[in-house]
Amino acid sequence: MPDFMDKTVVEGIQEGDATAFKLLFDTYYASLCEYAVSFVRLTPVAEDLVQDVFANIWNMRENWSPNHTIKSYLFRAVRNQALNYIKHDKLEKSWAEQVRQNSDQDLVFDPEVSDHSDLEKTIYQAIDDLPPRRCAVFVLSRFYHLTYVEIADALDISVKTVEKHIRIALMQLYEEIFGD
Repeated sequence: MPDFMDKTVVEGIQEGDATAFKLLFDTYYASLCEYAVSFVRLTPVAEDLVQDVFANIWNMRENWSPNHTIKSYLFRAVRNQALNYIKHDKLEKSWAEQVRQNSDQDLVFDPEVSDHSDLEKTIYQAIDDLPPRRCAVFVLSRFYHLTYVEIADALDISVKTVEKHIRIALMQLYEEIFGD
């Protein structure tokens, strides 16, 4: 798309013109996907990232005003989206590995250890008996002191799901430890 058309396309999109948006999408989608693949190495992920950039443009269309050319704006937006994805992916893998390693080490209940009180043994056994995802959420919250937002990011679940897991885990632990 020639630079002189940028102003017309931007104005059209700002006014909600789907044809202007389709022109923008059709002109840049393929090249932006190729560019995104150079960062994330996976075509489906690259396509999702590019689609997210276009969705963001459409969602904020009334205030969308690229500082330079549309082309430079789009490539910069895709680069930022890809870098954010990579950062999030690394963080998620790191947390998952830590959870896996630490839960294997810290939550293994050893009845032979004599310095645990009977109550501690019961608590650890009850935690060990939780479903795996609920156990991971509970351990991250109570033993590693992560916030619900940090847990949600690490396990790629919503904050509401974290809250639900904690609530149910506490109820299950209470019932297991103190009975009915």
